[in-house]
Amino acid sequence: MQKWVKRFPDEFFLLLDKIYVNPATSSRNRPKYYGKFINKYIYEPIERGYLKSKLDELNINDDKTRKARFHQWLTDFGASQLTLQLGKVMSMLEFSPNLDKFKENIRRQQGLTIQPKLFEDL
Repeated sequence: MQKWVKRFPDEFFLLLDKIYVNPATSSRNRPKYYGKFINKYIYEPIERGYLKSKLDELNINDDKTRKARFHQWLTDFGASQLTLQLGKVMSMLEFSPNLDKFKENIRRQQGLTIQPKLFEDL
């Protein structure tokens, strides 16, 4: 597992605030549905769901608590794929006037192919 590094810039959350028509949030008061958004539109599209399912397997304890942030489990290559997906989503957020238009735009996004080097050999 990697040390924590800030992977989601403040601008990303400002875009979420805009699309959800929320007042500006901070890391201490973000709605839980932002996490659901991140899972659905950032993690799940990478490798057609493989990444998210593997992260759930590695990171979720039996009592449903997390061991760490999802991105801490990724290799450098996995982190670069995360950054790529984050950039795609941020671009779509910037140019989407509302949540419905964003969802329509994101459906058009083409998925990535399976990559074998997302995780360290376990």
